[in-house]
Amino acid sequence: MQKAFWHIQEKVKKVRTGSAHSSLLEGIKVHTYGSEQELKHIASISCPSTRSLVISPWDQNTLKDIESALIKSDLGMAPQRDGKVIRLRLPELTEERRQELIRAFKKDVEKARVEFRQIRKMMNEQVRKALKEKTMSEDVAKEAEADIQKMTDQFIEKVNEMSEKKQKELLQV
Repeated sequence: MQKAFWHIQEKVKKVRTGSAHSSLLEGIKVHTYGSEQELKHIASISCPSTRSLVISPWDQNTLKDIESALIKSDLGMAPQRDGKVIRLRLPELTEERRQELIRAFKKDVEKARVEFRQIRKMMNEQVRKALKEKTMSEDVAKEAEADIQKMTDQFIEKVNEMSEKKQKELLQV
């Protein structure tokens, strides 16, 4: 369940709320030096303002590779080469785009909830199997199922809180 929660947390970080942060560029792979490398491993990323990102490659020969990787990504921002750096300007989010992001975000959150429930089901099946095989007493099995349910409720509550927070961020103008 913790892994599923971390996964949804990473997705939440990537949802753009209208302000720049370096995690928007996480996961972008750049084909350079004959292999795929993450952008953060070949350049420094800074946020000089709330609406822009600056990418400074450590090797100037990778500038074109980074630019093409940014164009291929689904960021929705056009990279601008400015001498030795690449600048990305974040466009203002329209109300329609904000609602679209919220809908997509809600789908991801619901997938996480379903995943938590599937994990609960799998764990409960293991408890029932142990009960059938007589490797666990009925009291211990009931307690284990209660603990599993409590854990599931806690993770669903965490995701709900995170969802509400992100939705508020998205709706702020």
